[in-house]
Amino acid sequence: MDKSLFKAFNLPTDVPSAYDWQTYYLWDKSTNEPGFHTPGQDFPIWFTFDMGQEAFLSKMQIWQRTSGLYNYGNPKRFEIWGSNNPNPNGDYSNWVKLASFTSVKPSGLPVGQNSQEDADFAAAGEPFTFPADVPKVRYIRFKVLETWGETNYFHLLELTMFKQDK
Repeated sequence: MDKSLFKAFNLPTDVPSAYDWQTYYLWDKSTNEPGFHTPGQDFPIWFTFDMGQEAFLSKMQIWQRTSGLYNYGNPKRFEIWGSNNPNPNGDYSNWVKLASFTSVKPSGLPVGQNSQEDADFAAAGEPFTFPADVPKVRYIRFKVLETWGETNYFHLLELTMFKQDK
């Protein structure tokens, strides 16, 4: 998908940014810091963005914060929701859950220990595949359920969305 069309779409129930790590860093085509970072809050937390066009999604790729791979606020379990007409009050009406995902560390080592395989896998961007029957959507809500470090905050450096040709 064309990241130049992406923009933040802040709704009243969305988690804010913190430490000047803003949502738009998620699609700035850089896997260097800064990225997006939230303040501490009770989970689940979510943020919303506009992809600028409707699409049937096929895959998503994410890049963790490299200064804490598979640790701290990097996402471990999360859901991706989609909509074409989000309710301005920020509730979940008009949203459909597209998929639930769990980040997988290739080595299986405990939190705080990483292999070269883990570092290489994360550096390439972890891929997540959407079911083939997802509806066409324009707006994305990224709902974080758990982080690798079991923190009450979330961070991520970059994300890329891929669309299906239908």
